Parts: sequence; C-alpha cells; structure tokens
Amino acid sequence: MSRANLPQNMIYCFILGSAMSTPLWAQTESDSNVVLEEVTVTASRIEQSLQDVPVAVTALTNVDMELRNIDNTRDLQSSVPNISISANTGTATGGRIFIRGIGDDESRIGADSAVAAYVDGVYLARQTGALLDLLDLERIEVLRGPQGTLYGRNATGGAIKYQTTRPDTGANTLDLYATAGNYSRFDLKAVGNLAIGNSTALRGSIMSKNRDGVFEAWSDGSDINEWNSTAARLALQHEFAGGWLFYAAVDYVKDKSEPVPTSIPEGFDRDNDIYTLDPAEGLDCSIPAFADWSGCWEDYSSTMETTGFTMDITGPIGDYYTFKSITGYRELEDDLDSNFGIFNYQQQTDQDQFSPEFTLESAYDGPI
Repeated sequence: MSRANLPQNMIYCFILGSAMSTPLWAQTESDSNVVLEEVTVTASRIEQSLQDVPVAVTALTNVDMELRNIDNTRDLQSSVPNISISANTGTATGGRIFIRGIGDDESRIGADSAVAAYVDGVYLARQTGALLDLLDLERIEVLRGPQGTLYGRNATGGAIKYQTTRPDTGANTLDLYATAGNYSRFDLKAVGNLAIGNSTALRGSIMSKNRDGVFEAWSDGSDINEWNSTAARLALQHEFAGGWLFYAAVDYVKDKSEPVPTSIPEGFDRDNDIYTLDPAEGLDCSIPAFADWSGCWEDYSSTMETTGFTMDITGPIGDYYTFKSITGYRELEDDLDSNFGIFNYQQQTDQDQFSPEFTLESAYDGPI
C-alpha cells in the first residue's frame, strides 16, 4: 500500500561553532530598551535602508533564517506574504514560484520564469535548479509585484535576491551544522572563514543533504522521492587602497533527488488518491502497453549539476560616483527520467550563460 497521508518530518538539529551570529535586536546603552537594527537592502539596485525602498520588499537576515529553520527556497512561503513555492512539473529542483498569483509551472529549457532569481546579482536563467538549498547566506530579499524597470522582462511577478555572506578580514571561524530526522534524514553543513592579512579573506562552505523517499511504489514496495544533494562554494575578497573591493566566488551543486511523481487521471489509479502510485485493477504492469503508466513505471530519476563563477569589482570614482561590475558565468546540466500524467517523460538540459553588468551609482539627490 502507498502512503496516502504523509507523516510529519521529525527533525533534530545540532550546531557546533566558534562564532555566534549578530542578533537582530540589540540593547541600548541604558540597557532599558531594545531598538531595531537597520536593515540595508539592494532592491532598487543601490544600498538603502529597508524603510526607504519604494517597493514591497520582505528582507530576511541570516538570523531570521536560522530562527525560522529556512534552509531551502520552498521554506520562504512560511515567512513571506503573497508567495507560493513548490517543485514544478517534472524536475525535483525546478522552482514553481508564484508571487501575487503571477508565476510559471514549466521546466522546459526554452521557458522563462515570471519571477526572477538572482544570486549575488547574477540572474538564474532557468527554473531548473531554482529551488536552492540556502547555504551561508547573509540575507534574502523578496520583491513583490512587477519589477521590469530594474530587473527586465522576466520579473513580471517579482524577484528573489540571494546575497551570500562575504569573506570577513577580521575573523577566523569554523561552524558545523548537523540535522537528523526520520526517513533516514541526515544533513551536514560546514562554513569556514580565513583572514589572510588585513585586506584579504577566504570563505568556504560545503553541504550534504540526504533523506529516503516518502512515497511507496505499489509494484515493488520501493521508496520514491528521496533527497540526495551536495553543494560547495569558495569565495575570495580583497580590499585595495582607495576603497576598491574585489570579490570572486565559484560554486558547484550536484542534486540527484527524485522528482515527485505526477498524479494520474481518475479511473487509472487503484484508489484515486493523488499521493499513491497504485495502478488500477486490471492494469498489468508486466504488459508492455501498460509499462509506462503511472504506478507501473518505477525508474524515477533526476540528476542536476550546476557550476557557477562570479566576479564583483566595486569602487569609488571621485566623490560622487560608485562603479560596480558584476560578471557571472553559469553552466547547467540536467537529466530527467520521470512520468507526466500517464506516460514516460524524459528531458535533457545543457545550458550555459555569461552575463557582464556595469553600474554607475550617483550620490546626487534627484531621480537619477
């Protein structure tokens, strides 16, 4: 029998570290009142206080994410208004993201998302791989509503901006995180920072996430929808004289998590339950004509690999301008073997992108 009612996931977390995060709330000098620390965001392409940004923005700091146990893009919907996030049709890592009812449910290579996603200012051009495991982030900014003026035509519903934690020239730290739960879940994360002199620092992070499947195939009793992903990131930052800053990072993700099987039409499932994989009475899975029907076909698989490189150069020009260059290169390979409705569905993706961006920011008052 299949599991029609999914049990709650029991999770136990263990954290070891040499440094604690700065709390969002801080005591005043008199220790009699608490004040809210100012949150700086880049929603309008410049650094501003969250209270001064003229768009609807929800900003979550790393402290917020730890307190709310947000470790994947899907978890944002419990903390951000007007947003719905789940895995899209087919792939296990494709982001089905809707903001204020605007979004897209499509993982094909030629489909553009209606909600733009950025990591350190670099646009993620495909929905496949957009469900990110959130590792070592400084903050997340969710912009609700059309953002075409500042973020182009693929931000009809809004935009999600992920800002990773930059290397710190004043700290040498190592933090370890472990999570264990039922269905053999075990996650392991490690984040380290190494200061090299007074102006250079390295920061690295690595993650492994594993869990058995929570769906059970009727034909052979095997578990489906398991998690199996690894990710790593290495960043370098150097501060030059005159206020110029150089930042470069390389990241790699390999995700072999299985997609959730699509529900099948009424009359072809044993109990017409969308959570089951049971073929209807009379459908013999050994007959070739039925071999690819949902509930018969057992080879659910998905492998997604991404590699990315980001380079950021920022510095002042005179007293009134700031120059910023963001260069990004990303590669995506995806091999999907799943089911769609009542037939077998396969998809292979091989995509790469290169994006140079240059910004000149003015310190003058006015519309520009």
